[in-house]
Amino acid sequence: MAEAATADAAADDVTSVVMRFLDAMAAQDIDAYAAELAEEFTQEIPFVPQGYPQKVGPRDAAVAFELEFWAGVIGNRPGAGEAIGSITDRVVHRTADAGVLIVEYASAFFVGGTETYKNRYISIFTVRSGKLVHWREYANPLAVAATLGYELTPPASPEA
Repeated sequence: MAEAATADAAADDVTSVVMRFLDAMAAQDIDAYAAELAEEFTQEIPFVPQGYPQKVGPRDAAVAFELEFWAGVIGNRPGAGEAIGSITDRVVHRTADAGVLIVEYASAFFVGGTETYKNRYISIFTVRSGKLVHWREYANPLAVAATLGYELTPPASPEA
């Protein structure tokens, strides 16, 4: 019984780290964002538009990348704590490893003050010693590409 309570407490702590991280992203609060990351943090983005790295790390490089990405998506660099977006519809899936969470969520951010960037995600987060050490983010690449101004050309139809 004591082991189960300890495991639940550890899983709750991991969930808290991830939720604070997502809150910091929604608020574009880079200091709060960085505070949740371990020095050895890495981020993987398997389906990123051409020209962006699929893997970023350690922490300082990931923070710099996120600032650049926010600037591209949001159109400016908001000040710490300025709430210009939201991350909603959060569904947490615990795994056999108490330090690993799978989280589904949606985002909405203002772009250039008028348009909205929206996307849906499935992310795998790994937390060790109270810090995020790894984040693998799966998002709709078409939404990212459209927001960043990439022209999307559908593949040619095969001839009959």
